[in-house]
Amino acid sequence: MITSKNIPSYVKNAKIEIPMGPIIYGNAVPEKIFSKIEKLAEDTWNRPDRLDWADELVGHMKHQYYIPHDVLKEYGIYDFLIQSCWWYVFTVEYNQDESEDSENYNQRQKGFNLKNLVIDLEAVWINYQEQGEYNPTHNHGQSNISGVIHIKDAVKGDSGRKNMKDSTLTLFGGHSPIGMYDRSTMTVPCVPRQFLMWPSQMLHQVNPFFGEGQRISMAFNYVSWYKHNPGNYHTPKSYSDGPAQTD
Repeated sequence: MITSKNIPSYVKNAKIEIPMGPIIYGNAVPEKIFSKIEKLAEDTWNRPDRLDWADELVGHMKHQYYIPHDVLKEYGIYDFLIQSCWWYVFTVEYNQDESEDSENYNQRQKGFNLKNLVIDLEAVWINYQEQGEYNPTHNHGQSNISGVIHIKDAVKGDSGRKNMKDSTLTLFGGHSPIGMYDRSTMTVPCVPRQFLMWPSQMLHQVNPFFGEGQRISMAFNYVSWYKHNPGNYHTPKSYSDGPAQTD
């Protein structure tokens, strides 16, 4: 069972921000774990039996590949992703500003909801974004929490457009998809090791870049529910067999 006492310090170092309403999780992946993610991205790209996930996504990208849960466990990445999401949900729901030694904190740790909180990964995939490719404005309505880890940025050139935000993730906190009227957008540059999470219903997009190479990221969806609260129960999808293999 996960509790705040057995969450590693590198997970707790995350910064939980509220830049425009929705609560955003931000952290830097520890170098040891990040090296495993880099290795997974390299090995996935070179696998002849890699699992094409592009048809399940809205992105205008050619190379997007599903990562099975057992592979995440094999590379030593699965636990880190689960712990990080657990800490995000715990911090958001319990607003933990006080010390872990405080009486209030300990009482919350014993709370009904916390003991019965279940977190699972719905799907994980790696994006190998190439010049001119992008993800249009969308959300992930089938899950509760979504996130991304930036693995590698491309060598960017001049797009010729002054308003083009090269190789960035844009999050929209308001009702306007372009944030024109409420100024509730957050644009994030692609920085390797950067780890972000946000509510899945939140609109976001990935802008195209112009240059050489690939922009590589690992994206994921989580589902969470409480074991003894059927009204909040959300059954994770089963991808035990993965999608159909492609050449």
